[in-house]
Amino acid sequence: MAFTLTSPSIKTGGEIPGQHLRRGDNLSPQLDWTDPPPGTRSFLVELEDADAPAEAFRHWLVYDIPVERRHLAPGRSSAAHTEMLPHAVNDFGNAGYDGPEPPEGARHTYRIRLVALGIDSLGLADGTAAGEAFDAARDHILGEAEIVATAGQRS
Repeated sequence: MAFTLTSPSIKTGGEIPGQHLRRGDNLSPQLDWTDPPPGTRSFLVELEDADAPAEAFRHWLVYDIPVERRHLAPGRSSAAHTEMLPHAVNDFGNAGYDGPEPPEGARHTYRIRLVALGIDSLGLADGTAAGEAFDAARDHILGEAEIVATAGQRS
């Protein structure tokens, strides 16, 4: 079987519901995954805005997720309900989830990416930026699964 990432509230090609938008309830989505590649020792989850003007804008990055895990519960990476997993500092400057927030009148594509890693821990310090955390993971990637969805005004 293939390495897969699913969510009951966000489907590939679909619209991200208001509960997950920064201007909405700003709740992190439930994520479930199956069949990681052989040799996987940990996971990383990232939410990025693929349509950001300069480079990918990272809204969320959780790392050092133990290999036994196959699920992130809804809302557990948001504000006061932070999952007891390491979170990198997103591009809003917060160590947690900040949902999609496309500019007024715009429509953006967002990618939730699950990365299987061949190491137990990235060994990062608290306060590490999401981009730096992902860069530290690059050489250890065994496989990726993703959900790609949109948010914002339709043209």
